[in-house]
Amino acid sequence: MPHDKPLPGVASPPQPTDRIFFAIVPDTAVAARVEKLAENLRQQHDLHGSLIDVEHLHITVLFVGNYVGYPQDTVNAASWAASHVIQAPFRVQLNHVLTFANKSGVVRRYPTVLCGDEGVLGVETLHRNLSDALHRCGFMRRPSTMTPHMTLLYDREKIVAQAVPPIEFDVGEFVLLNRHIGQRRQYTVLGRWPLHDQSSR
Repeated sequence: MPHDKPLPGVASPPQPTDRIFFAIVPDTAVAARVEKLAENLRQQHDLHGSLIDVEHLHITVLFVGNYVGYPQDTVNAASWAASHVIQAPFRVQLNHVLTFANKSGVVRRYPTVLCGDEGVLGVETLHRNLSDALHRCGFMRRPSTMTPHMTLLYDREKIVAQAVPPIEFDVGEFVLLNRHIGQRRQYTVLGRWPLHDQSSR
């Protein structure tokens, strides 16, 4: 029968300290609009969860992994793969909000997120391109589909999906981020790469 806690005399496994992932980060003007939208939603639905810090707002493009200690070799390989991605800049439109299922293991902590329809096709393409590039570097193949979103807040309550005034912005680059797990410090940008098509190389 599995144990939830380590047996006496058995050390607990080390906990991850670094989360490495590729993301799209909005500029300060767009982030401010997203923050205002999130605050309006919180008031409209009487939510009490704290908003995601404005400097932490992002769209995850591809999750690399959680690590115990900074994974320099992994970061080097992921950076090399990113430098070989060819994709033209694109425009994102996020136009509805909904609540995702709780996958964090924390009871009654649901993420409310900002999503798009056709307005996130460029993000999906970038995900596939990065996944292919990482696979060529020896990384495990990632799922080919994903749901691009920007997390606004976590709350005990769920909200029904609803349309919101569109948040639109141009994407000209993507970044590799390190989230310091369990800390509120700002994410560390490990690298950034401009988007470009084949003709601009």
